[in-house]
Amino acid sequence: MFQRIRRFFSWRRVFVLEIFPTHIYATLFKFQQGEKFIKPIGSFFSESILDPTALSDEIRKSFKKLVKFRPSKVQCVLSVDSSYATTVHMPISLIRDTPHTHIDETDLHNKVAQGIWRLFDKQRGLVAAKMNIRDVDVVLTDASVGNIKIDGHRVVNPMGFPARSIEVHFTQTFMPKQFLSYLKDAFPKVGLTVERGVTVVDILRRSISSTGFLLAELSENSTSFFFYDGSAISHIETIRWGTRSFLDALCKSFAVSEYVADEMLNRYLLGSLSSRMQKEFEEIFVNESSLFGSSLKDFLQKYNLSTVYVIGSSGDSLPSFIFGGFFKSKIAGKVNILPADIKSVVEKLGFDVDFDAKMDLPHLFSSLSALIEFYFINQNDRINKVARRHAHWLA
Repeated sequence: MFQRIRRFFSWRRVFVLEIFPTHIYATLFKFQQGEKFIKPIGSFFSESILDPTALSDEIRKSFKKLVKFRPSKVQCVLSVDSSYATTVHMPISLIRDTPHTHIDETDLHNKVAQGIWRLFDKQRGLVAAKMNIRDVDVVLTDASVGNIKIDGHRVVNPMGFPARSIEVHFTQTFMPKQFLSYLKDAFPKVGLTVERGVTVVDILRRSISSTGFLLAELSENSTSFFFYDGSAISHIETIRWGTRSFLDALCKSFAVSEYVADEMLNRYLLGSLSSRMQKEFEEIFVNESSLFGSSLKDFLQKYNLSTVYVIGSSGDSLPSFIFGGFFKSKIAGKVNILPADIKSVVEKLGFDVDFDAKMDLPHLFSSLSALIEFYFINQNDRINKVARRHAHWLA
């Protein structure tokens, strides 16, 4: 009986809100932290939100619909599109003036504060250019601490050790000041704010043994590229090419309506076409994917990487030719192009997810990534409270 009571109170509710350029998607999860069990219990979708006031209203509506009782006990995570947020994972090395003295709590807190400011100052101009805003309109909304090294050696707790240098791996999220004000109207308190694609990369790199890879996140009208180089994680670029191009290519090639082209595409994705038609479709898609392929090749060469993971931002099935040798030989050259499987990822990270929940969850990969990121950040809660306090001073 006592075990049942303890298990009941160990459940936490986490509300993950994903903000896209054209819609929002919210998922409410039940999360049992000790056993790392996750169960989605509700979702909300609202599209074509272009007005800031309407955005705030829809966010409030999503929360009210999914959270039926004790809303103050629900922890909230914001996972935001690259257009409105920039999350940077990067180590900062700091030199101590007194290398022979032991690191104490005050010393560590001071170094965390210095590192947050240094990374903020270093990234502010780059972030402003990426989001097409002025430097003064860049706001630091979240900061956390990951790995810590002293004199090049990773430690769980650096306090009590003498060291000349402290290397702190920071995660910082930036947003435009005006956009943040819209969110604050709807969400006065948020446990974590992240850039969606960067968080997916971070969860992927935690689950695999890799020194670096690219992530291509395909949406209907655009594709965003992100990289992990063994240390840093960042957004590279978003190109104006997306899965909608496949539908348009079929309309043009066969002179059919969008409805008919959609039926043809579904038959291709299900593998129900003849081998001759399957090959003809793939040739059409490869020609239509030249911008995607050339961008992919350029980024792999620029960052000296040979592996790319591809996901669809809305959970739609991706054409199999992307992962086949035909596409690689025509466009991408010598490269490993792999699908990112959320079930495999969460299993490797030790989480038990109820994938049998009777729900339509098109954004399950990205929403689970945000939830799991929230879990990992809370593992170092004491030092991250210090980091968030200093981030608040820079907001």
